[in-house]
Amino acid sequence: GPAKTQRVYELDAKKSMVVFIDDRANVVPRRALRVTMAEQAEKTLLKERVATDMISAQSAMAAVGQERQGKPMPIAEIGTAVRADLVIYATVDYFTLSRDGQSFNPSTLLRVKVVDTSTDKRLWPEDPRGYPVEVRLDAKTAAMPTSTSGRYKAEDELAVQAGLEVARLF
Repeated sequence: GPAKTQRVYELDAKKSMVVFIDDRANVVPRRALRVTMAEQAEKTLLKERVATDMISAQSAMAAVGQERQGKPMPIAEIGTAVRADLVIYATVDYFTLSRDGQSFNPSTLLRVKVVDTSTDKRLWPEDPRGYPVEVRLDAKTAAMPTSTSGRYKAEDELAVQAGLEVARLF
């Protein structure tokens, strides 16, 4: 499998947390993939006992659905809306099954931040753009999936691995 991401930041396990995957550029082909990424991160954080109080990412997505006139909701406000102390926030730079349009090479790049909702401060990382997490799956076949179900399966696999790698940061 892919190389493991080293733990780069330690979360305070006593605080309630929510994972929010943001895709303002609409690079993720289906909303369900964002849910898959966030839920995989949630499950992994709970399983590894990094967190004890995880708030459903779907709650955060519902809160963001209430945005006013298309104006993006601030990260801390997302957390406050779902009563989370911390928001593990990730934006998606790209999510693709092929970087060149020809070869089957699933990959995604997310930028992750941790924000404290009570202070509205970014706790990690120092880089305001976020900590990059690139995920590349080994191409199992030489050709791109030709069916919709084949494409969905590959996208789902990539989303699960992306959520796992986000959780492994902590």
